[in-house]
Amino acid sequence: MKWIRHAWIVVLLAGITASFTAWQWLRQQEHQSLQAEIKHRSLVKLHAVQSMLQQHVDASMAAASFAEAEIHGHGYVEEEDATGFLRSILARHPNEITAMAIMPTTAHGSAVFMSSDGKLRQFDPPLDMAELSQLLPGASRLILMHNKDHQPRLRLMMATSGIPSGYAIADLNIRYLATQAVTRGQPFGLDVKLSTLEQGHERLILRHLSRLRKAAAEEEEEEERNWLSGFEVAGLGFVLRTHAAPSLVAQFLSWRPLAALCFGMVFSWLVALVLFNRSRYSERLQTLVDMRTAELKIERQKLASVI
Repeated sequence: MKWIRHAWIVVLLAGITASFTAWQWLRQQEHQSLQAEIKHRSLVKLHAVQSMLQQHVDASMAAASFAEAEIHGHGYVEEEDATGFLRSILARHPNEITAMAIMPTTAHGSAVFMSSDGKLRQFDPPLDMAELSQLLPGASRLILMHNKDHQPRLRLMMATSGIPSGYAIADLNIRYLATQAVTRGQPFGLDVKLSTLEQGHERLILRHLSRLRKAAAEEEEEEERNWLSGFEVAGLGFVLRTHAAPSLVAQFLSWRPLAALCFGMVFSWLVALVLFNRSRYSERLQTLVDMRTAELKIERQKLASVI
């Protein structure tokens, strides 16, 4: 049984290889599960933000439809009717839409401006009439701006269809909208960054830390814990970045791979030790048998010489 002499080495190497393979496989499974969960939760956040923005953009576009209906109906925009219409929209979205205006051409009525808090008398930042006049009939444009308090605002500019007969403008509180979309309901566990994408450049709008994060300290972001995607609303591109909070990562990365590695290593060493001791015992036993055989041969030779 000469093969037993080196069998322990083969068993030890095979055990170590199997242990590392099991550790790597279990670790890969956990990381794949983590990445799938990050993607799922991130998509939920992205759809929530996109639908929230689209909902309020659509609500703001109603002002252009109102102006167009008024002009086509009786040739002008009644100031009292326009005021009541804007007041009803702002009352329904007091925090989301900060200011609105209906601006028909001079021949079709007077401009009507209204803010959600009743304090503003004009848009903040001021309205660029040259930029507004560049809109084609029926077109709309969404741009990111900052007011005098350096708060981001989405300005939606709309032109009525047909012959240019008026415009409608609405300022959206993008930070409030995004915060409401990100924090509303499940799931938690993600840090979120929302930016606009204009001409290849990103402009940060919102950075929200997960409720599951115990501290707001910066940490090194591993690529496998990040997720990135984009969407478009009214022609303006947005980029949503997410990063898994440590508490979410801890739910998927467990001690099982390390335990499997340790157990496999210990088991391999024990089996190898048993085989090693057996081989040593077999060698010692063979040595004793050989010695005894030699002694008997010498005794037989002595006896034969005497006889």
